[in-house]
Amino acid sequence: MAQRIEISDTDSRGILVSIHQLLGAIQQVGAKYEWIVFDLEGTAKDDLILGRTMLALEELAASKRGLALSWQQLCQFSNEILQVIDGLFVAHRPGTPEPSRQALATDPGCAELLLHVIDSSVWQVFGQDDQLVEQIARSFRNVHVVG
Repeated sequence: MAQRIEISDTDSRGILVSIHQLLGAIQQVGAKYEWIVFDLEGTAKDDLILGRTMLALEELAASKRGLALSWQQLCQFSNEILQVIDGLFVAHRPGTPEPSRQALATDPGCAELLLHVIDSSVWQVFGQDDQLVEQIARSFRNVHVVG
């Protein structure tokens, strides 16, 4: 059964949990998925992230196909970005069809795991594997199960 949680942990400065921290909670299983990023908005630490400008990454994430990343690239991205303001990080199993933005809007279950940050204020996590979602929830303090 699929489960959805919201994470609104902040640090002492009031900044939401980072993508790096969230990926840390799934580091044991993250590499078994292929990743796509949609609707990205963020701020970079340096001029380039993954060898591209932040604007170029945002444009790729806004494209119909989205920004496809390996687990290694996603982890590198999480180390190089200062803050993700908005973004949808989608995990799917290799060999399965890539979930489209349109399909996700009507059926989030077409992905194995969704990590959705909204306006730097909350992470919504949706996953097919309840144990994985519970593992993520245990990694943070301010977590709520969403109906």
